[in-house]
Amino acid sequence: MAEDILKCVHDNFKYVLISCDINNEIKEINFKGSEEKFQNTLGSYFRRIIFDEKGKDELKETIKEKLKISKENNNKEENENEDKKESLTSIPQDLINNAIESSQTYQIIPLTIPSEKTKFFAVNCYIDDIGRIKKLPYNSRASRICSTDIYGDAFLSKTYDNEDFRRCDFTIKEYEEFLKNPPKAENRWDQAQAMQDLLRQMKTEKDGDTNVNMNKEIEKANTCETCYTEKNLKRCGKCKKVFYCSIECQKKDFIFHKRICS
Repeated sequence: MAEDILKCVHDNFKYVLISCDINNEIKEINFKGSEEKFQNTLGSYFRRIIFDEKGKDELKETIKEKLKISKENNNKEENENEDKKESLTSIPQDLINNAIESSQTYQIIPLTIPSEKTKFFAVNCYIDDIGRIKKLPYNSRASRICSTDIYGDAFLSKTYDNEDFRRCDFTIKEYEEFLKNPPKAENRWDQAQAMQDLLRQMKTEKDGDTNVNMNKEIEKANTCETCYTEKNLKRCGKCKKVFYCSIECQKKDFIFHKRICS
């Protein structure tokens, strides 16, 4: 469970800081303590750079644009549920403001997925989830490794995640291998999708209504948990709460889904 992972206490491990300043050397950092403390450490690092009012206004427009695109896409679908469209487009201004505050943390980009092939080791990149809005410098080294544009500093950390969860050393030598041969950018998290998920969650929490929860379940049923496709979906046989378009997508998500499947 997620709460159990936060309570994990790690022995000393190494992770890497990739500065957005190309003139700064890659830094290897040591950490010892709980998973919760480690995540808080990363969150505090990214929150130290607060964007100005102009940046906040730009983020508001970005959120509105994502909602507009979502509405246009929904209008193309046949037999669209009207309640679903309402939940995506009629979000109050205070929720958008709260989304801005909640966004001042970090985003996780999975570079390698724990599986038998990787002996259940995984490497994740941690970035400022709104680095572009904060006008942070372009990070050319992290962008190459992640195969997407990264703004601001980034961290790389390795985990072992099978029955047990622990953090392991990720060294400068491994970073150099990733820089030389970046991992494939398949089934990465989508930032626009993450923002929509955040807004839906905040609206649900505010309404506290059973009908809203039902609408959220309907929304979830329209996309594959792994690749977000809307076709050929089948429900998870155990928890009945998430959907997949194929066995392959279900297998790729299992390492994450197994912790909440019930």
